[in-house]
Order: sequence, then C-alpha cells, then structure tokens
Amino acid sequence: MSEDLLLTEPQDSTGTQTPRRSPWRRLAAGWAGTFRRNRTLWIVAVAAVVALVAGLVVGRFVISPADAAAGAAPPDPGLVTVPVGFGTLSNDVTIRGEVGFADPVEVQIDTSALSGPAVITGQVPEAGAELGPLAVAMELAGRPVIVLPGELPSYRSLRVGVSGPDVVQFKQAMRAVGLDAGDPENNVFDAQAASSVAQLYAQAGYPAPDAEDGVAEGVTSAE
Repeated sequence: MSEDLLLTEPQDSTGTQTPRRSPWRRLAAGWAGTFRRNRTLWIVAVAAVVALVAGLVVGRFVISPADAAAGAAPPDPGLVTVPVGFGTLSNDVTIRGEVGFADPVEVQIDTSALSGPAVITGQVPEAGAELGPLAVAMELAGRPVIVLPGELPSYRSLRVGVSGPDVVQFKQAMRAVGLDAGDPENNVFDAQAASSVAQLYAQAGYPAPDAEDGVAEGVTSAE
C-alpha cells in the first residue's frame, strides 16, 4: 500500500507532524496506480470501443448495392380493405359556349294544289317563335302548314305512286311524331302513307284535305 493511503501521520526530525493528503488526491493517486498496473487492459478496452463506434458509423452510412436495391424495391402486395359505399355515380361537366342563330333559310310553300289565291288567313307566328314537330306554322287559304322534321325541303306534292328521297323523309318524319306511314326503307308513297295524312291533320286539329281527282282510284289500285 502506498504512503498516500496510510492513516498515520509521519513526523519529521524535529518531531513535527507532516500535513495529511486530501481524500481527492488519494483517490486520484489510487486510480493512477491502477491504470499503471493495468495499462495493457485499458488500451485494449479503448481500442474495442473505438472499433465498435467505427463499425456503427460505417454500417449507418455505407450501404451495399444489394441493400440499396432492396430498399428501393416496392413492398410486397398485401390485402387492402376499404369500406364500400352505395350511391348514385354522377359526373357533371360544365361547358362554356355561345349560342347564336345560323344563317336564315328561306322556306317556300307549294301552293299549286290550291284552287284559289294563296292568302295567309291565320296562325301567323310571332317573330322569334320556335316551331317544333306538328306545330302549325300558318294557315294558308284556311289550311294548316304543319311542321315535320327533316332536312330535305318539300319540292312537290306527294301522291300515290310517286317515289324518291322525299317520300322516305316523309315516312321517317311521321314515325318520329308517332304515326305509321309505312316502312321508311320503301321509298314509294303507297296507300298506307296516304292514309296516314288524314291522321296527321286530325292530330293537328284540322279535317283532312279533299282528295284530288283520280286519287281514290290510285289508292284502290295500290291496295
């Protein structure tokens, strides 16, 4: 045991006691002695701690290509559950636009079947009025001008036996307003088309026009 740890106080040659060392100095001297006796052990311990810290740092910041690829790959697919809601699916689309009138179209009415002058007698629409199917555009000599859908202007009077695209359009227009004038694939104005004209006038609220001379015989022959 070193002198620093003795409890007795030595005396000098004159008989005076030397001052006793403080506890902190004795503790420091003890640790110093322990380190000197176990210097190799302490060096090995410090080297192990340094190696451990270096390994942790390298493992934290250095990543192998295989680990980098595994980290960048998407996760394995798994079961995803969500609550199901019941309702009406809708998709609202808002479109901005400007509405305007196209170029005016001149409408000509065939008045060859009138026995008298072509005078407008009533049902004159106001400016800007919209006329739909079965609307009465005007009364001409007391007879209605009925509006039917179609793109081909009327250019002749339809009689039993005539054929052409205007007959097909007439049958299509009659079917569009709920009347049966025959098969639109047949472009001949037959007895069924002629009989539908009376239904057209009745639906517009007017009596059917008188048949021209020879029309009845043509209908009978067609039947």
